[in-house]
Amino acid sequence: MSRSNNGFVILNIHIKTALLLQFVLITAMTAVQSFPVCSVPVSTIRLAHNSKYEYGVLGWCVKQPQRQCTGTQIGYNETTTESSIQKLLLPSDSKYSVSKLLLFHIISFGLSIILWSMIVIAMISPLQESPLFLLLFTLLMIAMFLFALLSWLVDILLFRIWLDWPGWLMLVVAITSAFCGSAIWSYRRSVEIRNYTVLNEEDSVVSINQIEVNNKRRDIESRTYQESIEMMHIVESDPMMLFTSDISNNDPRIRTLALEDELREPDITYHRIVEG
Repeated sequence: MSRSNNGFVILNIHIKTALLLQFVLITAMTAVQSFPVCSVPVSTIRLAHNSKYEYGVLGWCVKQPQRQCTGTQIGYNETTTESSIQKLLLPSDSKYSVSKLLLFHIISFGLSIILWSMIVIAMISPLQESPLFLLLFTLLMIAMFLFALLSWLVDILLFRIWLDWPGWLMLVVAITSAFCGSAIWSYRRSVEIRNYTVLNEEDSVVSINQIEVNNKRRDIESRTYQESIEMMHIVESDPMMLFTSDISNNDPRIRTLALEDELREPDITYHRIVEG
């Protein structure tokens, strides 16, 4: 039993370490994914750039001769800037409609915020031991992996070698989310194994207690039966002991036998009178 308790203590330490590692990694992925989402025209961070243009998830800017940026929007339009009309040229041969897939960055960032909230809740509540909660967490992690990978692929398709560091970090996010997903799945299996072991131990304790109770009950019934047999032999050998022995005053079984004999004697007398 002590060995099992030591195993549970070690498993609890591993679980807390796994949750802390998940929290650190998800926090880092959330921070990293905020850079592409907050790129131009929201800030001066560039998702990609070339000699004349700066590109972001929500728009683009013209650097020369005077810096001009579009409003925040999903996808690129060919001629939309704030103060004047400038024609946008993409670094690749992709069509402008492909730029609408930059929405994957926002979806992946939103999933990372949800996962960060869930890991915080798991660290401060019993939900960390709920297989259903961990399954939902794993599914969301897989979804974030897919959207992070698709975001990076869209960046490569649109910008190719002109992709800046926020775009390349999306590949790191995809790899890290894959690691987190596999780790949380292993953690979920550990929780299920622990719950199964605890349940089996409780059933074993209940079974052992029930067996002990049944054995004691059998012993009592066996002793009672043996005593009853002995008393019946005594009464059969000497019926007067029912009235003269002290046992008859103390043993309720003897008193019961005496009452039954008294009740049977009138019937015997009646039958003798009728036969006579």
